[in-house]
Amino acid sequence: MMSNAKAKTINLLLYEGTLKGVISMADSSWNSGELYSALRESVDDLISSDACSKFGVYLLLSEDMVYVGQSSDLSKRIKQHIIGKDWWERVVVLTTSDDSLNRSDIDYLESILISRAGQSNRLDCENKNRGNIPKVDRFRKVVLEQYLDEALFLMELIGISVFGEVPKKAKKKTAAALIKSVTVNTKSEIEI
Repeated sequence: MMSNAKAKTINLLLYEGTLKGVISMADSSWNSGELYSALRESVDDLISSDACSKFGVYLLLSEDMVYVGQSSDLSKRIKQHIIGKDWWERVVVLTTSDDSLNRSDIDYLESILISRAGQSNRLDCENKNRGNIPKVDRFRKVVLEQYLDEALFLMELIGISVFGEVPKKAKKKTAAALIKSVTVNTKSEIEI
């Protein structure tokens, strides 16, 4: 029987039918929030999508390091990092389906993610800029904290753990490993 926890639906779209291509995620608790992920080899497919024409925050990731950035033109900014940074293996884009994030919102989200990555000693040394000074009021801050909580939950689900320490025993069975065990038909959408 279920506890008093609130149930949620998570939509996961695998564009190439595998976890190696572009992944799109959203959940029922996230309003218009969207997460996109792509391995470096598939980043051109992500860059050419609608997701990268919006305001958002992006993460360049390796197994144990993250670079956090934000842009009103995610496509252009990520292209710059393909040439400028060779260490990253995956990119994650956090945006919204209705492009409702604004400059202050992405400044705030970037600043918080940089701080969290720094606390876990996973921040790339090139992230010297700690983000722009966030200018959001207390009401918008609550909305953005909820947005960030959902984003971190979804990242954890696909095995991204650079924003917190993962217990050694838990590393063996990440959510990404569990997702791999789900049989997925090519170009299908699944709900978890």
